[in-house]
Amino acid sequence: MTENEFWACIAAARAAQSDTPGEWLSQHLQHDPAQLVAFDHWWTRKLYQAYDWRLWDAAYVLQGGCSDDGFFEFRHALIGMGREAYEAITADPDAIVDWFDDEDDYWDKTEPLAELAYDVQDAWRKAAGQGEDAYIDHADLPHPAQPTGQARADANSEVEEAGLRASVPRAMAAYWESDGADARGEDEGD
Repeated sequence: MTENEFWACIAAARAAQSDTPGEWLSQHLQHDPAQLVAFDHWWTRKLYQAYDWRLWDAAYVLQGGCSDDGFFEFRHALIGMGREAYEAITADPDAIVDWFDDEDDYWDKTEPLAELAYDVQDAWRKAAGQGEDAYIDHADLPHPAQPTGQARADANSEVEEAGLRASVPRAMAAYWESDGADARGEDEGD
């Protein structure tokens, strides 16, 4: 499977609007375990390529916070948005404002395919006759030890807002109120 074929699968799955996108994709790939592994390989590769500090800042601002697990899920959701969104937002995390109006819009747009990678693992287990504890392992794709880019020096400090404004100014303007309250209306002092 080429990268273009991978993104074509994502686009087709989005267009199909299936309630079970993993099963739909498995059918689309003719329940071929090798094709499911190839799809998952590209997904994992894109997941790791999106492991970036500025992207994490954008996810943090959009969602009003973003833990390690939250950023992992955010990257899955971003891949599920398709190639155009993925490439635009990973190239410039501040472009997140061009794709999502607010956190609710983000969830509405990403929920259908955010867990497609997990669904593909399930479909592969069924197609390959594997047990429920088996998973696709990509030994050639080790998870990066640290995100790419430069971590903000002010992370986890009281001056974090200024660092976020420098990192993702458009996202801060769109999702974060200037008085120190986040987009959901929670005051700093609460």
